[in-house]
Amino acid sequence: MCGHSSIASNVTVETAMLEVVIPPDIINEETSGDMMVPEGGSAKLVCRARGHPKPKITWRREDGREIIARNGAHQKTKALAVEGEMLTLSKVTRSEMGAYMCIASNGVPPSVSKRMKLQLSYEQICTLWGDCARKDVRFKYFHAKDFVHSHH
Repeated sequence: MCGHSSIASNVTVETAMLEVVIPPDIINEETSGDMMVPEGGSAKLVCRARGHPKPKITWRREDGREIIARNGAHQKTKALAVEGEMLTLSKVTRSEMGAYMCIASNGVPPSVSKRMKLQLSYEQICTLWGDCARKDVRFKYFHAKDFVHSHH
């Protein structure tokens, strides 16, 4: 009887030490795609992944530049990588435009990533004569014209 119980306890211990690991997989339905953002607006990029252990999400810029996060009016933090399922970019400027990579890893190869592109959206301004231009271009054009007229 004693021999049988020791074998049973050994089997139980070995079974408890086995852990099923699953490589990361990005959940596309819950992850952002390409995004258009007005200049000065904000963007929330979301990336979710499944796997075991639970994957860690890291954000990087495809071009290797730093990610600029703004906290409040004057505080800015820059980092080559940002961790977390959500990346919030506020007061977006042209320098934040480009492709962002969301990388999911949990120590079980392979790591997976998804690329999402952030672009500025522009309003179209049309004159009475039917000429259309992007809002930012029109402002530059009229400012230059006003400057010329003020000297005549």
